[in-house]
Amino acid sequence: MFQLKRALASITLVLTLCGASSIASAATIGTIGGPTAIGTVGGTSYDHDAYVTHGSKWGDIGLGTPGGTVSYSYVPTGTGCGALCGGSGSVGHLGLAMPTGFEAAIETAFAVWEAIANIHFVEVTDDGATLGTSGSFGDIRLSLVNIDNAGGTLALGHYPPPNSGSSLDGDILFDIAENWTLGTSGGGFDIFTVAAHEIGHAIGLKHEETALALMNPYYNPSLGGLTADDIAGAQAIYGAAVVPLPAAFSLMGFALFLTAAFGRRRKEHSA
Repeated sequence: MFQLKRALASITLVLTLCGASSIASAATIGTIGGPTAIGTVGGTSYDHDAYVTHGSKWGDIGLGTPGGTVSYSYVPTGTGCGALCGGSGSVGHLGLAMPTGFEAAIETAFAVWEAIANIHFVEVTDDGATLGTSGSFGDIRLSLVNIDNAGGTLALGHYPPPNSGSSLDGDILFDIAENWTLGTSGGGFDIFTVAAHEIGHAIGLKHEETALALMNPYYNPSLGGLTADDIAGAQAIYGAAVVPLPAAFSLMGFALFLTAAFGRRRKEHSA
């Protein structure tokens, strides 16, 4: 769950960013009813006083082991919502409610986690199979659904498998009723910030109490990215990011260059 605290004169408005709540109907876009524990299902929590891990992860089973390559896909409009919406309705493509260029914000949200933890993300196509069923799509599916109309829950994030035992594991749903923006201006909700928080759930992180952390349940657009607690949590699950081989060779070459240059300077100085 990710929430927003916004001061309006003497009123404080609290908006949940992920979690579950009762949902109102909206056209053909599916609605999610009842207090189903989306993003808070099963598993064992490991509380480290700051970050909290869910107990499930991608890749190797043990904590601190690589997550491998995890795919994600954008669910097309008209895809069945399945049991998540009570068996009726459909979900929408993110482009229905998000501005042009939203893909770059989502890609950046995946990239910030990949940059610090040993897990790799790649986009694939989505065949539009009903949510929670088998098909050809990403491990993490992203879509729009009506959650509770504007001003309530902003997005829902599922933990990685094994969680509910269905293909919903890892999936992220954004509320179609919210005002989604690129950046924090304009009075809407920053796509990158919300997506990065939900991806945190999708890789196995739960909410934490530290106020200045992306995985805190309150939306804070001023963070701008991951904090020390977020990084520590992801690395506890997957280990630190591995320097890519070409980059490693570049660093090695630079080190050899410095060594040679330093040795030459010492020779010239001794002469």
